Amino acid sequence: MKLDFYIKNKFVKVGYLTAIKPDGIREKKHGIYFIGETPKSKGVYIIAKDLEVLKFGVTNASNGMESRIEMYLSNTESTNVWVRENLKKEIQYEIYFYEIIPEFENIMGVRVEKSILPKSLEKALIRDYTEKYGMRPRLNKSGN
Repeated sequence: MKLDFYIKNKFVKVGYLTAIKPDGIREKKHGIYFIGETPKSKGVYIIAKDLEVLKFGVTNASNGMESRIEMYLSNTESTNVWVRENLKKEIQYEIYFYEIIPEFENIMGVRVEKSILPKSLEKALIRDYTEKYGMRPRLNKSGN
């Protein structure tokens, strides 16, 4: 699915991952850099290249996308390594983010969050993409 559908539906570009070291930034261990602003909220993100969706992902961390981007830059977990290996071949990926804004209600006089879970939106987006195109986005492994 082309990226413009998601942009029309409130995914916002927050920056890009690159395998080219920008001037003025110290050398990173794995040679991958993020340029942009990382939202500190929960949400779903897209990694894209040339308006093609490559991966849907999710962030629940208290630091939001900042924590997730840091994992792509340095963590040795297999998904992070997979994205870094592909990025080194393709040089640059754009990052888009959909913020999940918490909603609250009062239950028995207590304010309780009742928002959707970012993971449920991510799974629904991957399922929808797979149904439309007969395959998952190419950087979404079968387990995520």
